[in-house]
Amino acid sequence: MTVTNEAGTVTSASDFHVLPSVTGFTPVAGPPGTEVTMTGNALGTTSTVLFGPAVATLVSANASQVVAIVPGTAATGPITVTTGDGNAITADAFEVLGPIASPATFRRRSDLTAF
Repeated sequence: MTVTNEAGTVTSASDFHVLPSVTGFTPVAGPPGTEVTMTGNALGTTSTVLFGPAVATLVSANASQVVAIVPGTAATGPITVTTGDGNAITADAFEVLGPIASPATFRRRSDLTAF
């Protein structure tokens, strides 16, 4: 990186990297299989998204947004986004909800067989 002002010019001897950050995500809760969108900065080289210790399926990533699917083994807690320049961890927890229940089915009493 080079900085120039009225006093002169200075060039950094090493590369300058912007660390990733996650500024928000939506939705804030959902069952496994939910698609979650994380917004932030320097997210374009995202390689991994974790919900607790569970690795998510990465849907898409660009400099300001990452989309991932909550894995079946996810745990309630912060989301970790890993890029080539480091990790970003959400300030708030994503709440993993139980799976959506299937509707109950009932049988008429006359359909039952007694022994």
